[in-house]
Amino acid sequence: MTHHRFPSQAPNQASPRYHAEKKPPKQPRFLLNNTEVPDWYTDPYLITEYRPVTHSVRFCFESLAYLHNETVNIYSHLIPAVISVLFATPTAAYFQREFPAATRGDRLILGSFVSGIYIGFYCEPKFQRLYWSMIVQSFATISFVATGLSAFAPIIHAASIFPYAQLDKQAGLRFYYIEGAIVLIGVVFYISRFPEAWRPGKFDIWGASHEIFHVLVVISAIVHLYGILTAFRWNYENPRCPNPSILF
Repeated sequence: MTHHRFPSQAPNQASPRYHAEKKPPKQPRFLLNNTEVPDWYTDPYLITEYRPVTHSVRFCFESLAYLHNETVNIYSHLIPAVISVLFATPTAAYFQREFPAATRGDRLILGSFVSGIYIGFYCEPKFQRLYWSMIVQSFATISFVATGLSAFAPIIHAASIFPYAQLDKQAGLRFYYIEGAIVLIGVVFYISRFPEAWRPGKFDIWGASHEIFHVLVVISAIVHLYGILTAFRWNYENPRCPNPSILF
């Protein structure tokens, strides 16, 4: 017996459903190796997983959604940045409640340098003014590492004046040491290009020196914040002078 296909049984090639089923898949995202991108764009020991150079802001945002050799570098700072923004308001409220005079220092927007001066020389306004006067000057040739380590200058100075036990309480000295050690370890990784220099191509996405450096910088910032909060608490609970001088 012969079977016949009736026209109603044939696939409707004009229907939207048919075309949806036959729609070609999206072009997969592609990554390149270091021979396919400009020299300025490469790391000597990262062989693969490079994003193409597109000069497109949209492409940069889209690259947040897939893995490449900058993913860890991006998220190791992006996530802490988002957390910092979310906690900015409650942190400001906490400082306003616990350390009302300290909140005026935010106007300087000078970060760790101010905090080291303020608590290191809590009752020594002449030394505060000495170090704050240095901040307004421009030093174009100062390297990144030297700039970071300059925050330790007031603490080193204070260490020559106050006993260790006192400075540890009033300035959180131990946390400065820990912070400095963490940053220096990160710098060693960054300069030596370890471990990717040891096994090129094996750390293209995970575990490269730049990524380790980023993570250690974030950890050092957390240590710094904890040390500053500890020092603020001690100074407010153990005042050495009735009205500490500040420049506001």
